Amino acid sequence: KNMGLKSEIHRWEYQGFKSSNIEATIEGNDPSNDAIIIMSAHYDTTKGSLGANDDGSGVAAILAIAKVLSKCSLNHTIRFIAFSGEEVGLYGSFCYARDAYRRGDNIYAVLNIDIIGWAETEYGGNILRFSYADRSKWIAEFASDVSKKYCNLINMEIEDIPNYRGADHQAFIDYGYDGVWIVEHDGSKYCNTPYDNLTYINAT
Repeated sequence: KNMGLKSEIHRWEYQGFKSSNIEATIEGNDPSNDAIIIMSAHYDTTKGSLGANDDGSGVAAILAIAKVLSKCSLNHTIRFIAFSGEEVGLYGSFCYARDAYRRGDNIYAVLNIDIIGWAETEYGGNILRFSYADRSKWIAEFASDVSKKYCNLINMEIEDIPNYRGADHQAFIDYGYDGVWIVEHDGSKYCNTPYDNLTYINAT
């Protein structure tokens, strides 16, 4: 709301759990196109963990991206969603994808950012992995083209991993949408432990 975005709560209940997803929207300005792009992360964590990387890093990323894009005029609608219930079975994203499908939402792409805050090496710190189902490969290829074009500015590479299961984009894939899971290269050993705190975040 402080960024001037339309913000709302998406409440869900599933398998004995209930919670809320948090959504902010930048409306597209092309009236002839109803395509929606989702950028997401999850704000829940496991018992005993502070969740700085899993997935505070992803939430920080979508907030930063939303702040930048809130000042732009865009053709397509972008929804920034912080899901809950990820750690108990991807429930928040499942309920959202199910409801979006029932509404007939034209979701063009889902970019789910989950665990991007750790790097053990300089090499690993310059790579993001895009994990996807086969039909969503185009998103990883597009991101790779962008990273190459702006390499001198961002110094980031895209590594594509054709294995999509295990994160909040999964339900969207199951409902027929395209989506990717964006994750760090090196893989932190501190996720879901009491050590998932800012001490073990590689801020660079």
